[in-house]
Amino acid sequence: MMRAALAFLLALASLSPSPALAMAERVDDSRTQVLGALRLKWDAAVPQAGQPETASDQITIRVHLDVAKWTGRSGKIYMKLEPSGGGVQATWTSRGILLPGTVRDGDRTLVYAGMITGQSLEDVIDMTVRTMGGEEAGSRLRFAFEIEMDGP
Repeated sequence: MMRAALAFLLALASLSPSPALAMAERVDDSRTQVLGALRLKWDAAVPQAGQPETASDQITIRVHLDVAKWTGRSGKIYMKLEPSGGGVQATWTSRGILLPGTVRDGDRTLVYAGMITGQSLEDVIDMTVRTMGGEEAGSRLRFAFEIEMDGP
């Protein structure tokens, strides 16, 4: 009896899509500006035994998200780092409304949760990018923003 109930629940779960995947929409960030250029440099000329070779750099980004179509609704905005194959990690602090955080290659991280009160969401973030793929991995970085609305 217990096995049948478990099998039924597993089958039911496989039929319904994940709410996070079903409701996520891309946010227009075309007005976001990267201030300067990312120039990854090796963190150590000779890494210590057993330590990975990493390269990193810091950059400032003026984030401008067009959230007009969600004004007056409550939701969550995530920063997504597309897979680059370089073991990338980006960590940032915020000067305003966005949450500080870290995102890894192929993942996403919450940067805002709450009511969307205006046509756009703007902030300046200071980001450190570190990669285990060396200096060339920085040329393949692609960030995006996604929104998930709370409720209907």
